Amino acid sequence: MKCGAAVAALSVALVHGGVAFADDVAGDEDDIRNMNQITVYGEKRETTLQDAPIALSAITGDILEQAGITDPSQLNGYVPGLMITKSGGSERIVTIRGVGQQTPENFATIPGVSFHVDGAFLPNSIALNMGFFDVDRIEVLRGPQGTVFGQSSTGGSINVITNQPTLGESKGTFKATLGDYNYVQGFASYNVPIGETAAIRGSIQQTSHDGYATATSIDGGYELDDADNEHYRLAALWEPTDKLSTTLSYTLYNDKHNGGALKNIEDPNPDIREVTQDFPAKFKLRSELATLNVSYELPFATLKSVTSYQDMSHDQSFDADRLDLATYGGYDHVATWATEAETFMEELTISSLPESGIDWIAGVFYSNTDSAQYVVEYRELGVTSIPGLPVLPRDTTPAEIPSNLAYENISTVNRESVAPFFQATIPLMENLSATVGARYNDDKYDGEGASYYSTPTASSFATQTWTGKVGLDYDISEDSMVYASWSRGYKPGGLNGGTSGALVVSSSYVEETTSAPDVPPFSPPGL
Repeated sequence: MKCGAAVAALSVALVHGGVAFADDVAGDEDDIRNMNQITVYGEKRETTLQDAPIALSAITGDILEQAGITDPSQLNGYVPGLMITKSGGSERIVTIRGVGQQTPENFATIPGVSFHVDGAFLPNSIALNMGFFDVDRIEVLRGPQGTVFGQSSTGGSINVITNQPTLGESKGTFKATLGDYNYVQGFASYNVPIGETAAIRGSIQQTSHDGYATATSIDGGYELDDADNEHYRLAALWEPTDKLSTTLSYTLYNDKHNGGALKNIEDPNPDIREVTQDFPAKFKLRSELATLNVSYELPFATLKSVTSYQDMSHDQSFDADRLDLATYGGYDHVATWATEAETFMEELTISSLPESGIDWIAGVFYSNTDSAQYVVEYRELGVTSIPGLPVLPRDTTPAEIPSNLAYENISTVNRESVAPFFQATIPLMENLSATVGARYNDDKYDGEGASYYSTPTASSFATQTWTGKVGLDYDISEDSMVYASWSRGYKPGGLNGGTSGALVVSSSYVEETTSAPDVPPFSPPGL
């Protein structure tokens, strides 16, 4: 098998028992080879996992189903170098090889690991709460992605490819799963052909279960880490000719549950499933994603367009001190943390045909996001009771601000991004190829924010930088490859909303870039 990407993929399969890698290695070579012939999108061109000269892991829908993976954090341990954790019960901190997002509390911060669904870039890490639904495969690219996935990918990129409508087939699927804690999950999908050139696929999934932990200092107990969500998707395919393909999809996700069980290190209760908290944690999310994918084969190249519209609203509350009044000697509670984001994205690419001598792709990426956030936090030390925690209106005057107000912020940010890019893989001699690519990133921010009910202040920020990739790959044999590459990833800077009032910090922060060599070890075939 080819080293690097193929080795990473094999490790995933071995964990799940996908390949019987035991005594008869020679007898399993065909199975291993077939597994690595999985078609992957890779760097926005179709190739096989075997032939991709990049650090790439592909997890098929069958593996996700067998392992019961429905949440991004469940990928931990299945993809080398990938770590996904919860923050405050809402954001997801994603890192690959230790590089990712470190400031999820800033709602306008772009993550360091880019997340895509069917080619659409989702800029807010809260969107990862949607989990995996009706998935064909997940591709994880490790390391800085400087060209085709150059936006927000200092650590790497996660690409989710969903199941698409199929021409000429009427078929459906129904599955139900039951488990402990009253776990119930139902899934159904159906594909309907419309004539010979069109088809529609609809799918639905609902998941619920009781909490895995309890907040003991709330009257009657309060379940945490429960689930109650629903997922809907409708996709339509139209292929009037063998050169034109158009897919329009719409996904709706609704989630309403109690918050995450995050335990304070000073919690006196040794039971890991009991947390000593006295303020209810709640979480609500509604997310919509509409995507139009168009592919048209020209005489000399393939023209593709990905257009998406995303609308997300989220609200949560939680016990910020993670303790009760008696243990903490006071309270620190986030009464409201609400976020809204609306994004339009367009990516237009033109790429070489499969039979071309030089494999190349050129394109331009554009996105425009309007985000808003409202946060209210209350704190009091040396108290004997917890008073009501009203969510104050924005027209409150300073005289009306309660003495126990710890933090208040309202911010709005508009972010516009434009990035043209180009990459080519050129054969230098038999079995030896070179890859070169470049991307120019231009990001602009305009925002307004205020903290502690002060007068809102406007701010703006712009950042531009070049990123790119250089690599060599050599086919030693049909089953072995060695490659080396250098790439430079980029995470844009941005605005710190609400820096007025009691906060004295910069109104903006600068961009981040990460450069990394990527030289996988070589292993002889069969090892």
